[in-house]
Amino acid sequence: MADELKLYGHGISVFTRKVRAVLDYKGLKYEYFEEDLNNLSADLYKYNPAFKLTPVLVHNGRPIGESIIIMQYIDERWPNKPLMPTDPYERAMTRFWGLFLDDKVRPSIKDVVLCEEHQVEKATEELHGMFALLEKELKRKGGKYFGGKDLGLLDICALYVVGWPEPMEKASKREIFPKEKFPVLHAWVYQMRSHSFISNNLVFEGAYNYYIAKLSKMGRL
Repeated sequence: MADELKLYGHGISVFTRKVRAVLDYKGLKYEYFEEDLNNLSADLYKYNPAFKLTPVLVHNGRPIGESIIIMQYIDERWPNKPLMPTDPYERAMTRFWGLFLDDKVRPSIKDVVLCEEHQVEKATEELHGMFALLEKELKRKGGKYFGGKDLGLLDICALYVVGWPEPMEKASKREIFPKEKFPVLHAWVYQMRSHSFISNNLVFEGAYNYYIAKLSKMGRL
């Protein structure tokens, strides 16, 4: 029996996009269902009654929620072109930095974009401190990939947090990711974006419009 894969997601969501990137990286075929976040489908409530959030992957009728869990499931279920390290310590570090990216870096980027003018300097300093930690970790792994010599799951997780600053900088007119301060991280971003499974799953215009709407609502435009 052939595997049936369905993905329920939201087009401009980085959480949906990074799952799609992993599916594309693995060469998997799937059916995609776009969700209206203001009017979620009955299937979404059926498959994710606990969180009622996208993305949700449904594999042969069995649902998996939460993007990082979905990505690890895909990697374990289809082990060709593995994304997770084999060494237990490095696997733990992948999970650790993944949490750091989602729990610390992502909110800090939003703070820089959305904060009041008198808060920009402090917010930017905090964010750049986090970027410095990521640059140090990337150097520890050799500077090419967070996965070491080969691309890994952490590369995909990190790319969808720090790897597309242009729409945020354009919307806010604030510099988020200066090349001269983080040259290794900056080079890694553009190397990652050269992969078609990444470039096909970036949504610059959608992100720009999202932040423009946010800033407009705050009276910043």
